[in-house]
Amino acid sequence: MKIRIHNTEWKVKLCKGEKLSKMMEQPTIGCTCFMKHTIYIKKEMDMQNTIQTVRHELAHAYLYEYGIHLDDEESICDFIGAFCEEIADMALSITGYLTDGNEK
Repeated sequence: MKIRIHNTEWKVKLCKGEKLSKMMEQPTIGCTCFMKHTIYIKKEMDMQNTIQTVRHELAHAYLYEYGIHLDDEESICDFIGAFCEEIADMALSITGYLTDGNEK
């Protein structure tokens, strides 16, 4: 599929695990190719691991597109992959509470 990040078109592709690992020259479940603007995700995973991997790889793409270079990018992307849904849900809950006039 095609997505847009900061006005750049990216592709997201599912790949067989062995092809992805061969491409990366090591076992892997996802990778972001900045030169091709393509995110590769291993096919043979359960839904929870797929979601977490997609979030992780999207974090790489967003950091790249917005010109953010971090020393510990993998850890940040791991954190986003694991917790972004929970943080977004909490933010919606808080802003809904505050905008309903419940702030004291």
